[in-house]
Amino acid sequence: MQGYKLFRKDRQGKRGGGVALYVNDQLECMELHLGMDEEPTKSLWVRIKGKAGKGDIIVGVCYRPLDQEDQANEALYRQIGAASHSKALVLMGDFNHLDVCWRDTTAGHKQSRRFLESIDDSFLLQVIEEPTRRGAMLDLFLTHNENRIKFDKAKCKVLHMGRHNPKHNYRLGGEWIESSPEEKELGVLVDEKLNMSQQYACAAQKANCILGCTKSSMTSRSREVILPLYSALLRPHLKYCIRLWGPQ
Repeated sequence: MQGYKLFRKDRQGKRGGGVALYVNDQLECMELHLGMDEEPTKSLWVRIKGKAGKGDIIVGVCYRPLDQEDQANEALYRQIGAASHSKALVLMGDFNHLDVCWRDTTAGHKQSRRFLESIDDSFLLQVIEEPTRRGAMLDLFLTHNENRIKFDKAKCKVLHMGRHNPKHNYRLGGEWIESSPEEKELGVLVDEKLNMSQQYACAAQKANCILGCTKSSMTSRSREVILPLYSALLRPHLKYCIRLWGPQ
């Protein structure tokens, strides 16, 4: 297309399912290779240089097949996490999570719940409001640039803490805010009694998943191989915010 630079990533061995992105020639841009040494994903990442005094924008395009395996899903989530460190991130594509309800951010299937957890950990908001195909919202637009999205009051919750808390009702503008018995903040699950048992379980489950993937993908069991992998992949999940949920 004249006047535009094309970035593309074709689906190998199958027809369709690739991703592409056109960027105006007047914009300085470059393709990013996030996690290309691990499980291949149908995703494309491009950094667009911002104007003077403003940060760059990372644009991601993704296609997730319905039958995509968990290992490829986790690789995609790590790419999203790496890209989310940018000041402005826009991620769009067909994620094929049919069971996600974006009104209350819930899902029935395990893979969809893991997807919601990933975008929550990366502080991303989904801004599409209407079904995109056959009554389902398959094509998503995710961003964490607060200047490009409207504030969603429906996602605000009140967490009442303390034994003698009167549990007052609160409003944000003209809308009442619902109360919740537990909330996740910065990846840490906190309930109204400050009971961290669920956070322990979540941290252990995530660590066991990573440990299982490591064991299945590594043939060597020597200390020289396993210990660096444990320190780099497993330990950060167990130590994240431990001063809050596991104080000594």
